[in-house]
Amino acid sequence: MRLNLAILLILLTSSCATKPREVAVEVKPNEEQSSLRPRSTIPKQYLEVLAFISINQRKIINEIVDQQGPLLKKYSDLMGVSEREYQSFKNILKQNLPKLIQYNEADAFQFRVQELLLDKKIKLSSIRPQNQ
Repeated sequence: MRLNLAILLILLTSSCATKPREVAVEVKPNEEQSSLRPRSTIPKQYLEVLAFISINQRKIINEIVDQQGPLLKKYSDLMGVSEREYQSFKNILKQNLPKLIQYNEADAFQFRVQELLLDKKIKLSSIRPQNQ
């Protein structure tokens, strides 16, 4: 991909009467520069959960209060909570709601939810916490 980074003005100094002219300069990234980009080691499933929380966090909190709702169910599904443990999942979140509403950022919210669930031995089959 060619990137036109700048248009340079070159002043010719040989004569005062010479007008400046514009010259377009194109810079192409070489393959060596492209391969130096860091690769993400964050699991895709975890990124999907973060994206879901980023969009729906306030609605999820409301559904935690109500103990029902499609977003809360989808959230548990994304995390890999089994049907058998879904009620426990909802109860743990509701009991810890005062702590959870303190987190405005999706990653902090998710990390705290994972800690709470793992403390209560809720198995998360789809994702793993960052600290393990």
